[in-house]
Amino acid sequence: ERLVPSGRPWKVLSGYDAQRSKLEGALRADGLPHEDAVFNIDTFQGREEAVVVASLVRVKGLGFMADDRRLNVMMTRCQEALIVVGSLPLALSHPSTLVGRLAAMCADKGLVGV
Repeated sequence: ERLVPSGRPWKVLSGYDAQRSKLEGALRADGLPHEDAVFNIDTFQGREEAVVVASLVRVKGLGFMADDRRLNVMMTRCQEALIVVGSLPLALSHPSTLVGRLAAMCADKGLVGV
């Protein structure tokens, strides 16, 4: 809730249905808005939102993040702000991918927070 600018409409996007379900459940459990808030990237294609939280969380390997086209769709759904949540070391270990280049650029510009 603290990440999203107050009063701005937002959505969370994930590359995986199981992760989408867990995120939705976590929002519900914390009493946060959860209905129509968390989407699989494939079901959100063609839509936009003011603020997008992109969940790039993986335990190992890039998974869908290795597909630059799919990641591009996820990254271009925001109108005002994009918040990316994921593993910086994992992304940086794949410098030839879109996620690796994005992570390197954000790290170089001091845009990476914990």
